[in-house]
Amino acid sequence: MKHPEASVLGAGPFREIGQPCVTAESPDGDLIAVGGSLGRLQWHGCAVSAVPGRIGWRYTGPTTSDGVRGRAATSGVRAGDDANTTGTMPYVSRPAPRRAEERAVRLDYGQFCLCGNPSPDADYMTLLEQAINGSGIAADDHGVIVISPHQNNVEMPFRLELWEARPLDDSEDWEEAFEAGLRVVDDVLRYLSPTDAVADFEVPSGRYGARISGRGFVNRGWPGSITPGDRWRVQLWPYAGYMPVRRLKEWRPPL
Repeated sequence: MKHPEASVLGAGPFREIGQPCVTAESPDGDLIAVGGSLGRLQWHGCAVSAVPGRIGWRYTGPTTSDGVRGRAATSGVRAGDDANTTGTMPYVSRPAPRRAEERAVRLDYGQFCLCGNPSPDADYMTLLEQAINGSGIAADDHGVIVISPHQNNVEMPFRLELWEARPLDDSEDWEEAFEAGLRVVDDVLRYLSPTDAVADFEVPSGRYGARISGRGFVNRGWPGSITPGDRWRVQLWPYAGYMPVRRLKEWRPPL
């Protein structure tokens, strides 16, 4: 049974397809992709089922050393049913960004801005007030402002990742996490923080979804050092629609 959303991915980019037990097969019967909560994974090789003519896998059961959950199941079973089949699990490669760049940037006054569409009409002070008085993030058509728990970090690791599609949610590995839409013009995304901290990253012009994650926090406000050890990561993927600004995770200082 094939789901109408299933499609042959081949060696193309990772993309999410359907619900659990939704598969994509090559003309030769190779199971090359699977959808569900851990979608966007690509399979290589042939998935062999004990039931002739029925090929499929679903993500349940124990976690392997690389964090991928897997157990054999026929493509006809429903989510939640026990799988009464055995088979050979092919090689799984976890998705990776198309391009990544990491630098040390400067953070001050507990805030930074990702500016992809600079303009004299941009009102960053209003945006900053919205972030401070709201969920710690605010965005408009010019950029995104994020409030950091730390007041400063003069050598903050900052990683920018470009993805073909929305990456897997790994917010459990981070202490702060946000999402917002971001527009980039002139192929440049600029990192800004008060006291003239500027870093330019090459990003193709377009509209993106942005997931912004941070970790390594020790305190809110003054962290006790000018290099407290926190780091931030920004993941971008093409996103033509409207993406609401939202906080995914909030760090709370230990009591």
